[in-house]
Amino acid sequence: MRADRIGTSQSGLGKVEVGHNRPVRSRRLYFVGQLAATNLVVIETEHQVLDKEGRRSVNVNGPGRGVILQEGKSQQITWERNDGMIRAFANGSEIPLLAGTTWVQIVPIGTKFVLE
Repeated sequence: MRADRIGTSQSGLGKVEVGHNRPVRSRRLYFVGQLAATNLVVIETEHQVLDKEGRRSVNVNGPGRGVILQEGKSQQITWERNDGMIRAFANGSEIPLLAGTTWVQIVPIGTKFVLE
């Protein structure tokens, strides 16, 4: 699947758009700017709200499902954390990251996102 942009929308978290090697915009309250990434990895994780302030416990050890975007193409993945690194797999083989910037977007399980 070809993908030039991915957008996620989650109540309370704002909207984030990340593009493949092109400027993007984020409307989060604590960050406004442009980003570009060679590798975009979106991982679904378990999130648990800890208190009334909305602080969360996020499982970043995996395993879980996700999507990787590289060179304008997307691929469904499974992921897990090994040796302190989040690693993406497809068909049982690790997907190597391309040289350049890598952005990992962590979203709650079931977050809907659109690849365009």
